[in-house]
Amino acid sequence: MPKIIILISALLLIGGCSTTENIPYAQEENVLIVETKSDSVNFELGAALNDDDLLAREKMLREKLQGCFKDEKPAEEQAACYEEYSASYIAVTERINTVILEALSAGDMDKCLTVAEAEVCQDQFKSLEQRKERDRQELIFNKALVDRDLDLCLSLDLFKSICKSEFAIRYNDKEMCLELPDDPDGDVRYSARYNCLYKIAGKTLDTEVCNLADKNTKDKWGMGKENCLKGILIKEQKKLTVGLTDEDISKRAVTENNFNICLSIDSVENQVGCQLGVAKINHMGYCERIGKFNASRQIFDCYKFYGYELVESYLFDSKDTDKDGLYDYIELQVWKTDPKNIDTDGDGYNDGSEIESGYDPLRAGALLD
Repeated sequence: MPKIIILISALLLIGGCSTTENIPYAQEENVLIVETKSDSVNFELGAALNDDDLLAREKMLREKLQGCFKDEKPAEEQAACYEEYSASYIAVTERINTVILEALSAGDMDKCLTVAEAEVCQDQFKSLEQRKERDRQELIFNKALVDRDLDLCLSLDLFKSICKSEFAIRYNDKEMCLELPDDPDGDVRYSARYNCLYKIAGKTLDTEVCNLADKNTKDKWGMGKENCLKGILIKEQKKLTVGLTDEDISKRAVTENNFNICLSIDSVENQVGCQLGVAKINHMGYCERIGKFNASRQIFDCYKFYGYELVESYLFDSKDTDKDGLYDYIELQVWKTDPKNIDTDGDGYNDGSEIESGYDPLRAGALLD
């Protein structure tokens, strides 16, 4: 049998195809009856078909379907030909898949071999054994977690790589987190150590865990601690807004002049709308707070409210040369600060922090107008 037949059958099996609705066939015990619009094929399609004949029928129908698209037939003829044979082909391949599944369930290799090549049957039985072994080890893994038996967990080939991180997170064991590898390139997204501490911080709402992560992990972007603290802040705010709609939270944020409560809104669009509402009753420095918690493009709506028409492409191409939390483009176009000097007015506070807190970065001690 051609290799491509095996691939099609295996694909349908693995994908769990269930396209037999409205397909003209009937099942009576172990006999498959497939109907067709044409009786001009070599195999009489209206005849009863035993499972032993499935592969021959599948091959014949596949060749008919391939023939539909040969010789540059007009599109109408191709469509009509495909419609004539496709439903029957799907019915046959689904029956093949059903037989394979029955064989797997019964552990009957010989039954599988009646409808598929040895390679396919061997692969399917191997996959079944692998799934069984994974299920077995998963039960032991869960028991090891409950019993706090790390040695038992580490004895499991399929789970030993995640044992320490799962134990550390479950039992808030920060020291065990520190035993995990850090990302050598300083990308905290791929640091097992950082992510372990990040999750503990989120569970315990302990900002000191964020400080611990910051001290013990490489962070080339300088955003690890900030994201950790943000995660805690979001969970704290969600506790305060249980049962409230996004609209209720937005109204409360403006009434209480509470920017952070907006973080409890899951929808980015509604969250930014809430933050803009708070920004409009405060000062332009809130625009940078919005940018801190959302995509940079959200800054534009805020600055536009204050009369600044910024060019979005310039911002995305911009850098933060002095690492003060402000894009160079924003420093030059809006705040008139020095993008190469973290503290333009020399008062001991970096420009970004001053702006977010409502202070003028050009005049020491002065509030924003």
